[in-house]
Amino acid sequence: MAMEYKKILLHKGLKMLTDYQFRTVRCLLADELQLTSKMREDSDRIMIAERMFSKFPGAASVDKLIDTLKDDPELKEFVDSLRKEKQNVKRRLRTAGERARSRQQDGAGPSAPLSSPDGPRRPQGAAEDSVAQKRKHNTEGEKGVKKNKGAQMSSKAPYPVGASPSRTQTATGSFSPDTKNYPTATPIFQLDKPSILPTMPSSVSMASSTSLTESPSATAKVAEGRKTPSQGPVTVLVLERSEVFNFMEQGQALMFHATVATASQFYWVKVFDDTPWHLFTENAVLTISGHSMRRGTLEVSKTSIVSPTIARLKVPKSVMKRACEPPKIDDLCKAVSGTPVYGRYKVVKKTQDMKNTIYEIKDKTGSIEVVGSGQWCGLPCEPGDQLQLFCLRVSTVKKKTSLMCEKHSLIQVVQSL
Repeated sequence: MAMEYKKILLHKGLKMLTDYQFRTVRCLLADELQLTSKMREDSDRIMIAERMFSKFPGAASVDKLIDTLKDDPELKEFVDSLRKEKQNVKRRLRTAGERARSRQQDGAGPSAPLSSPDGPRRPQGAAEDSVAQKRKHNTEGEKGVKKNKGAQMSSKAPYPVGASPSRTQTATGSFSPDTKNYPTATPIFQLDKPSILPTMPSSVSMASSTSLTESPSATAKVAEGRKTPSQGPVTVLVLERSEVFNFMEQGQALMFHATVATASQFYWVKVFDDTPWHLFTENAVLTISGHSMRRGTLEVSKTSIVSPTIARLKVPKSVMKRACEPPKIDDLCKAVSGTPVYGRYKVVKKTQDMKNTIYEIKDKTGSIEVVGSGQWCGLPCEPGDQLQLFCLRVSTVKKKTSLMCEKHSLIQVVQSL
């Protein structure tokens, strides 16, 4: 039973928060969890989950996370989902308990009824006291004494007990549209301007219209997650877009990535249609409807509606700052497997193995390898160039952490001037 709540706390809770939101939780709970100064800086989601579950066992750990986040208006939808998950677990456990009691009652047989024709069955000691008292005062005849003896024998059968439940294209594969319609990646990403991309969320950052997302499992093979329909149109400011590319190894399926923001949050966007690409220009204000959320990423399909609007949207500097900061490599090396990664990094080394190209990237905090597979193998880059990463995933195998490509991943080369 406890394990069910621990899964919610980690997989549906802490891992779904952005890096910024997780640091906020860690800060607010530092005193209650008795975190040292070093632990406040170095504790990852798994460590915090362990300490929370130790301090607040069972459902109390989920309640504590909900209580910590409930005052953040951006996380209202996320908090509601945690409450729902907790109630679902309670309901499953209650149902399992009732079934276990029912099976044990069925197995007790007719020799252990819960009640007799004369009323509810009394405990064995009470029956014995009654018989002794009647014998002492001799107020009833032999027939009455025999009747009570029969009741005494019947009452010795044990009561059933409920059991607690237990469950033991192109050369790189990118799309090359007509130059009249789609410029290449180079004009989009210039070295004289910082990359505007979200900070590293936890494995699955919350990024819905009220909260940023997505829960990957603790392994590199992360499930796609459930798709949540949108709650209505959302108006956003476009911060960045990628080139259009084909994400299918066989056949053609076009998409592009974008980063947008509302007045309170920024989002990663997957657009599975090249038609609205020209609308996603930097600083454009768009209204998107018919979209969905999957693991915190806003997904736009061919049935979605994207339209420009003359409305003005002011994005706070704090949101812009978070959007501009790529995750530190030191943090990536500590992140759980499945954490999504967006950001731009400098290439320091490039090697080739039997199947993949290994790009070693570096920042001020450390270095990590990017495993370029499929169409992202053999990209034309050299040490000193930069790689713009979209939707890669952290993978830790045999204590070695690297960044892996998945179905919707995109790597763009930004060559140094």
